[in-house]
Formats: sequence, structure tokens, C-alpha cells
Amino acid sequence: MPHDPYNIDKAEFSDHDMWTRHDALIYRSPRPPVINSSFYPVYQYNDLYSVSILPLIHHIENPSIDPNFRSNLENGFDDVCRPNPTAISEIQRLVGNVRFTNEERSPTTFLRRLAEAMQADVDTIESANPGKTNVILCGGKDSLNLLLLRWSNPTIVLSADPNFALVQKFVEDNALGLEVQRLNDKEDQSLKNTEIAEAGCQVNHGSWKWTPAIKQVSDNFEKNVVFWKGQLGDVYLTSNWRQYSDSRSVLYKKFRVLYRRGGDKFPTARKLGDLVFAPSTVKRLERSIVNRGAVLQGSHMGFLRSICDCLFVSAYHGPQTTSVLHSMHLPSLIGEDIRPALGREIFGQEVAYPTKNPGPPRSTFRTNWRSISGFKEAMQVHGVTI
Repeated sequence: MPHDPYNIDKAEFSDHDMWTRHDALIYRSPRPPVINSSFYPVYQYNDLYSVSILPLIHHIENPSIDPNFRSNLENGFDDVCRPNPTAISEIQRLVGNVRFTNEERSPTTFLRRLAEAMQADVDTIESANPGKTNVILCGGKDSLNLLLLRWSNPTIVLSADPNFALVQKFVEDNALGLEVQRLNDKEDQSLKNTEIAEAGCQVNHGSWKWTPAIKQVSDNFEKNVVFWKGQLGDVYLTSNWRQYSDSRSVLYKKFRVLYRRGGDKFPTARKLGDLVFAPSTVKRLERSIVNRGAVLQGSHMGFLRSICDCLFVSAYHGPQTTSVLHSMHLPSLIGEDIRPALGREIFGQEVAYPTKNPGPPRSTFRTNWRSISGFKEAMQVHGVTI
């Protein structure tokens, strides 16, 4: 069913307004929003703006598949590393730019500023959503560090195997006093067509897991929740920045892996490698955060928000946190993983982390969900013919 647009009557609004509160899924404004974020999705059709494509599609009289999008998909470019047309020709995605200013070179100052910025962004969201329960989706260090922040509103933690027991132990070892609930990823036929329609063929569904379980949590709280994720923390705060790329070239990807692993193993060689390769690597990283991170992980925020009808935010993408992260001179600050040091700065004392961080397996039952024909069938179920 089409959502009624939320009319914007102020002189200027921004993606920050759209991603601080869950006022609506679709907005109407005579002026485009100011786009500050390089991560959160904002989609446009005429004077309508949304955090996901499905609410907009319902307002298009005769939607059509974008030919460039179809070509990418049918030629096997099914990764997320591409400039991002949406599946629907009539819909445009608005996205900001990333630029590292290289101003911050002091590790001590950087960690202090980042911890303060993350807390300030949490405070902003909590103040804008009084009384709503925070639900932190937690697995590895990116999200474990979120548990160390100060939360004013009620807060619970969701985690899935193989990390569930590790997250429980982290909470116990650090005496955080948070409830940890288990997420299970089970196929729900009643949501299948909605997942396919909301995703709009943007990604392989294998990584977009747990949707029915997350929606059930939202329903249990009658939508009075704010979900938190720790997206791209490892890209900014570990040596992964040397490897993270939107390139489709296998050789280029292998080179970047060698650049990162060689630096991890030989710190002296890393300094020489950074001297030669860091400037071009950082430029490529700026582009990759938009072409890859915003597509695979940023779009997932809008996907979940539309399905669950509540706010989803990433603790590494609030305005103050983003400003600090993009002030970094990466070669000076990020030799190895500094997330434990960030946790110590946030918590004010030593933090006990798990000794391992197993990655969850990809969803198997969603393997073949991504296709133009499947998308059209799902849209037909939603009353739209493409």
C-alpha cells in the first residue's frame, strides 16, 4: 500500500532530518534535501524522497527497469562495487561525498575526539526519540564498542550465532548489565516478497539476514525502538582501509590484500608502502565508501527501516562521528586495529574482548532471490506491474 508523504514545510531540510527520527518513510518537499551523509540512502522521485525504493515505486504510474542496472546484473556484475543506479529508471539515489582532510594525526587526540563524538551522536538520537528502546545489533568489535557507550533510554542487545555466546561473555566480563537476546535467521514466506521488493535487486540477499526476527522485535515493541548497528567501523579503524575497494579487477584486489597483509606482518615495510601507495589508496577508499559501503550496508539500513517501520542508525555515521573520522590522516593513525583502544577510551578502563570473531555464514535460502524476474514477481504481489 502507498504511504502518504510527510510534507516538509521548512525552508531547508537534510538527510540528517530524515535519519534522526522516524517521522515517515516518504517525504514531500519542493526542494531537494541537503545531502551530508555518504552512507545513509535517500531516494528521489520528482518531489518525493524516501529512505527505501519501495515506498517511492508505489507513487510511480508506470515504473520501468533501468537498462544500465539490468545490464550490470545480467552480465554477472552482481557485486556491490559499482556506481549505483537503482533498479527503477524513475528513481534517483542521492548520496554525499567522502573526503579525508588529513588534519588529525595525533592518536591520543583522535581517540578522545572520536569517543566524544560517538557519545554526542548517541545523545542526539536518544533525545530525538525519548522513551524508545535502543536495540543494538551486535557481533564483532565494531558493535561491541557500542555496548560501552552511555545509554539513557532502555537498551537491549541482539546477537546471532556464532557470536551470540561471545557477546554474552563480553557483557558479563565487563559488567555491562545489558540483556542479550538471540537472533535466529529462519525463512518466512510471508516476508519473502517484501524482502525482494524492498531490496530492489541492489545486492545479493545472502548478507541481508535476520529480517523476520528483527521485524518481530520491532513488532513486540510496537515500533517504539531505535535499532543500532556498527557499520564500516573496521574499514575506518583497522588496516582494512588499505584493502577496501570498489574495484572489480581481481588483480587489483589481490594487490590491495598484499598491501594490507604485508603491512600487518612487517610494520617497517608498512611505512614505506604507505609512503608510496597511501595517497592513491585513500582516494580510492573515498570512492569505495560510497560505491560499496553505502550500497551494501547503507542501503540495508533503509531496507530494514522500511520493513520494520522504525529508525535504524549506525553509530559510526552520525554527523559528529563522521566529521572526526573524515579528519583522519589514515597512515598516521591506523597502522593496525585501534578498536580496542577506542573501547578503552569510551569505557574509561581496560576492556575484555573475545579472542576470536567468527563471521556469520551467508543465508542459503536467499541465494537465488536476486533477479529482475523475481523482483517483478515480488512487485506484482505488492500491486505494481513493471
